Amino acid sequence: KTVCAGYAVAMQYLLQSVGIPCGYVVSEFRAKSGHAFNVVKIGKFCYYLDATWGDSSNTLLGDKNNDIIKYSYCCVPYSDFILVDEANKHNHIPNKELYPWFKKELQSTGYEYYRYNKAFISRYNEDDLVSIFAGCASRYNPKEDGRFTISFRCSGKELAKQLSGMILNGSYYNRIVKKAQETLGKNKKNKVIKVKFNKKTSGYFSKMPHFLNYFTRFFRKPAW
Repeated sequence: KTVCAGYAVAMQYLLQSVGIPCGYVVSEFRAKSGHAFNVVKIGKFCYYLDATWGDSSNTLLGDKNNDIIKYSYCCVPYSDFILVDEANKHNHIPNKELYPWFKKELQSTGYEYYRYNKAFISRYNEDDLVSIFAGCASRYNPKEDGRFTISFRCSGKELAKQLSGMILNGSYYNRIVKKAQETLGKNKKNKVIKVKFNKKTSGYFSKMPHFLNYFTRFFRKPAW
């Protein structure tokens, strides 16, 4: 158990131990409260990373989702990093008194989790959804990834709202799953692993401002 400072220090230690430059950053303070996160350098560019908000467990909520990993703030540009509700926005703004060199906002997207894994949608295309479903299944490692999760990021809240309504429709969801299974079956790399998506699922579309651009659907452990 730890607070944000512990997450940020641990992330800095782990990344630097494998040769990835990582800084510890403190946010602006408001009402004597602040937040700690990281800035990571990959190649020529730097990205914001918040490991605390990537851990879905919360002792105040009884750790109901402690087996789910969220990537909403994994190597994101500044414009995505501050997609939080107004009361918490300061938690993702670097403290310029402590870090005067943060005069320029970091806006690189090359290693943002969803874009890097081809799970970023700027306009609706059914084939893209099929690829995302199949990609999540093929990358899934039950020993490291916790509960099997399919997630992707939309370019705006209207698109996210549109797609959430479509996917929560049972017949549409089943069609996407069937096509994803066919895609995996055609891939020679997946011929040993037969992926079966469970029909009994639970999904949600959060109404919190900082999740309006994200749609995540959680599944029971898939059969492999």
